[in-house]
Amino acid sequence: AIAARKPNSENHASESNSGEASRPNPIEQYIYSTQLMQGECLASAYRLWKRQWKGPGREYCAGALVWQINDCWPVTSWAIVDYYLRPKHAYYTVKREMAPLSCGITRTLTTTPRDKHTRVYIDTKHTIEIWGSNLTLRDMVVDVVVCAFDVETGRETYHKTVKSDFSLPQNQSTEIIALDVPVKNRDAGEESRIVVAAYLIENGVQVARYVNWPEPLKYAHLTKPQCLTATLTADARTVEISAEVPIKGLALECEDDDVTFADNLVDIVPGEVVKIGVVGARKNTIIGTRYLGMI
Repeated sequence: AIAARKPNSENHASESNSGEASRPNPIEQYIYSTQLMQGECLASAYRLWKRQWKGPGREYCAGALVWQINDCWPVTSWAIVDYYLRPKHAYYTVKREMAPLSCGITRTLTTTPRDKHTRVYIDTKHTIEIWGSNLTLRDMVVDVVVCAFDVETGRETYHKTVKSDFSLPQNQSTEIIALDVPVKNRDAGEESRIVVAAYLIENGVQVARYVNWPEPLKYAHLTKPQCLTATLTADARTVEISAEVPIKGLALECEDDDVTFADNLVDIVPGEVVKIGVVGARKNTIIGTRYLGMI
């Protein structure tokens, strides 16, 4: 992935004089896209490897090495931290997937000919599998909540606690549930519009979340949000993010290199506020956003 540009006074002056500062920069959006692709790729790999740590007698994958952390000179590379020691977005996706507690979703399309002579009349089935990874050294009991949203309208189409008081044994990944992608009309193309979110709740507190999207992402009809907010709290320690439609890969940006974020490149769905810690910000610090489909 390409490292983001190093801010300097010349860049700031150029943007200010041209009046283009408020418009998305195509080159910066391209850089963002390379980092989004890297982040998605690495997140998928680590998530699925971690899933294979299934407990005693089924330790099919016991770990992974991160290659590579940082660059020793400015360069386009697969590092997750650039030459200036600024995390690329893949740094945050790997960090989330390697957290002691996480959950994941896979989506599978199965096609079945109605008889052995046809390639036209095909039955399709879209299913999701949800699992939790508890790499702490204590057993946990959680509720599992699944929500679904129309990617184009933002309308919530499904909301259900699919498991109550579900046990996640320590130091392993546990399969939770497999179910059809929740749609009103099967085989009507609705599955390609549905974003599915899963939440692990312990004692009323959300301890893990994951958002699954219809893929390939380039075929998803993403709607530009009209009510996207990324608000810096009064103490300048947290950014609160919300939107009325699902957003893929919401990235927080700041021209001040002293400002660092605890997380980034997060998926947003309607009805929740995602809070991200920030260090080095002041009350007048400007926080920008970028996301897939922005331009």
